[in-house]
Amino acid sequence: MKKSILLLLAFIVGFTGYSQQTGSFSTSIDFNGGTRTISVFVPNDYDENNSYQLMIGLHGMGDGGNNYKSALLNSLDFQDVFPNTILICPNGNLQENGMFYSSNNGEYIIDSALSYAQTHYNIDNNEIILQGFSLGAESALDSD
Repeated sequence: MKKSILLLLAFIVGFTGYSQQTGSFSTSIDFNGGTRTISVFVPNDYDENNSYQLMIGLHGMGDGGNNYKSALLNSLDFQDVFPNTILICPNGNLQENGMFYSSNNGEYIIDSALSYAQTHYNIDNNEIILQGFSLGAESALDSD
């Protein structure tokens, strides 16, 4: 009986370890020979069987990805305006409040954020929004 309970517990822990993270969180991704922080919002009712729109939000100079994500989520009814949407807001450079352009191709964080989303979530590749504020908007307009 004790072994059965331990096996059941191990199965439950192992199974939940493979599910995608939901809610609002930050994580680090590999980028340009180092790591970069991205702030992520995934709807709590995320279902891997459904495809989701992706929005990559680029903050302005003097701000960071986490603050920008919070501003987007709190300034409007994000999930009502953008249902079934995953939001990723990367930091501009190694400093939390840095810009996206740098001598080491910092604007390519957009590609890395997209790759992270496609690896971890079911993204509809026809429904990807790139947007930004101030310097982040310039970076969005200048991206390939």
